[in-house]
Amino acid sequence: MPDIRPRVALRLGSPPEVVSLGRGVHGRDRDHDRFRLPELWSLHLYDYRADMRVEGHRFEIRPGTMTLVPPDSLIDYFYDGPSNHWYVHLREADADGDVTELPMYVDVGGEQAAMHDLLRSAVVSAAATGRPGPRARADVWTVLLRLGDVWSRRTRDYDGRREDLIVGAAMSWMEAHLAEPITIAQVAAAVGVSRSHLARQFRAVRGSTVVGYLRQRRVERARLLLVGTTLPIGTIAATCGFADLQALNKTCRAVLGVPPRRIRAGS
Repeated sequence: MPDIRPRVALRLGSPPEVVSLGRGVHGRDRDHDRFRLPELWSLHLYDYRADMRVEGHRFEIRPGTMTLVPPDSLIDYFYDGPSNHWYVHLREADADGDVTELPMYVDVGGEQAAMHDLLRSAVVSAAATGRPGPRARADVWTVLLRLGDVWSRRTRDYDGRREDLIVGAAMSWMEAHLAEPITIAQVAAAVGVSRSHLARQFRAVRGSTVVGYLRQRRVERARLLLVGTTLPIGTIAATCGFADLQALNKTCRAVLGVPPRRIRAGS
């Protein structure tokens, strides 16, 4: 079935100009809000359920969905209680670059955790410097590029859609259990397929092994905690599913090329 959801065109040849970003909560005092940003794009990652209407289009907002709305669009939200989300307001920085088509609305599926981490990293770095600097711009740029990748996988016409869903479910399950010991057999059982089938589909869709993806996600989360918090490194190791500090140190060196203490020091 062709994708009939509205698309937008954004130039992504260089990082966008990030004007504001943060963690927002709506729906505490009223169940309807209306917004219009005359000069800014609006990027949201949602952790709640609501109805959204943009210039005649209606979207079902739920956890894991994202929207990218062009400047000067009339946006209506109809909430069902307090509604948490990440938001970014931005401008294109590459006025003459090639145009990239992106979805106005998409469910990011198994990419939700990575999107959360990138947006959180952008917010933490902006808070540390007092404004959205190069790090925040790079994180937001990565989110937009990954958003394009997600949409491309959703809309391509091939028989692997079920495999995309299996892999997305496996990624979400691993993210929810990242602090725990995880085996491939556990992941396969959680998504209802055999271990060998999961391994094949994961490699076909992601181009990596389940173990490789799990290791990468643990390192990514550890890096964010090392940079954005003052938690003891041993606590971070346990929070991210490493057996001990030595395991975290070894994996950081292998994946990122530097040990945890140097990541925390910013070198």
